[in-house]
Amino acid sequence: MGYLAYPVEQKIFAWLIAIGYLTVLTGFFIYKTITTQKELKLQRLYLRSIAIFLFFYICVRIAFIFSDIERDLHNYSNLYIHLVLIGYSFGLLAFLQLVYFGEKYLLGFQHHFLTFILSIFYVMDMILIFFPQVFLTSRILSYLGHYSTISIIFIIFLIVLIRTSKKAQQVAFLSFLGLLIAALSAFLESDFFITSGLVSPLISPLLLVIGLTIFTLPQKIMVRLIIEYYTNKKICLVHRGKIKGKIYFCQTCFVCYCQNCFENVILKEKLCWSCGNAIEAKNIEDLKLFEMEEMVTNKEKNQENKKIKI
Repeated sequence: MGYLAYPVEQKIFAWLIAIGYLTVLTGFFIYKTITTQKELKLQRLYLRSIAIFLFFYICVRIAFIFSDIERDLHNYSNLYIHLVLIGYSFGLLAFLQLVYFGEKYLLGFQHHFLTFILSIFYVMDMILIFFPQVFLTSRILSYLGHYSTISIIFIIFLIVLIRTSKKAQQVAFLSFLGLLIAALSAFLESDFFITSGLVSPLISPLLLVIGLTIFTLPQKIMVRLIIEYYTNKKICLVHRGKIKGKIYFCQTCFVCYCQNCFENVILKEKLCWSCGNAIEAKNIEDLKLFEMEEMVTNKEKNQENKKIKI
């Protein structure tokens, strides 16, 4: 046994198993991204975001494995500090991708200020790698960046949930719960818990695998959640802005488009960006009539319900 108060070999073995599992999971999402039709742009972007997130998280764990070995051999050496900070940087990159996806494709912000703020944390992390004498400050900034990112992702989830059905809300909550479990695994791996013996070094890898599995498992339903969010909020799936004027729906998945994007993009590509359903020029009037009819029907139902209550 070296400087660490626990057998580092057991911890490394557990993390290697976890990394192997995450590698398979990452490969699955890369495969899904490649094999998904190019026309299904939203699905591809979501799957790609998950794949990038998992890839960088694997890099985090590899950096931390080497940092544990270095600390066990030479305690708090400069190399150990460098490896830890590199791991933190990879972690910020992993979460940064999710925030960027949520900010651009869900919130529809034209200026990605949330991504910009987190990018500043990342740049600061990279700079502080070369200043091991301020390691404690670097660690605090890294924790601040990570937990701020998780908070931002939670807020994005809440915004989306407000405009979705109960079933979609349950799935989204389950997915976010998985992310929280994964974050808890990183928290329990701190020196205080492991060195004091309060938590076994094997708990953290197990929680990470469980958390990321829960987070990524409902990926198909999460795509439907995003589509439902766009539809309920009357956001055009192409330019991701609010629709003014006529609204066109895909007859298969009912995702909506503005008139300009529908006529100049969807009809030229002849495919729905959401479900890949073939859309031809002859369907313009059908889609328009369906949308107008649906609105009238809902209005009439509301009026009938009011009369019944009276």
